[in-house]
Amino acid sequence: DATALFDAPLDGLARHMVLHLLATQRGQTRDPILRIAFSRHHLELGGQARANFRTQVIDALAARLPGPDAALRAELAIGVLLGLGALYATVQADQLTSLAPDEVADLYIPLLQPLLNGEAPTGR
Repeated sequence: DATALFDAPLDGLARHMVLHLLATQRGQTRDPILRIAFSRHHLELGGQARANFRTQVIDALAARLPGPDAALRAELAIGVLLGLGALYATVQADQLTSLAPDEVADLYIPLLQPLLNGEAPTGR
């Protein structure tokens, strides 16, 4: 599902990623990114799942990002999405889940898009 998650031009990728994640959360299946990220609970599959996650999600996103520290920025961006997914699916945060997907995307774009564009300082 990572291919679909990243299937947008860079300048609209943050919105696309958030809307894609929310569409998955509103469906009947659990978000595959959350499943892989929290696979530590399945020890025999956890190592391979984490390796696949790194390759298929983080490395794939980093390959699309311009500028320095693309791998770090990809990890940070995915971390933002994981937080959103966890709040939405696991915690079922009332304020967040009451918003329309476009409203959530509008709130998350300022967090994600600078990481994707290479504009955000990385602290290095």
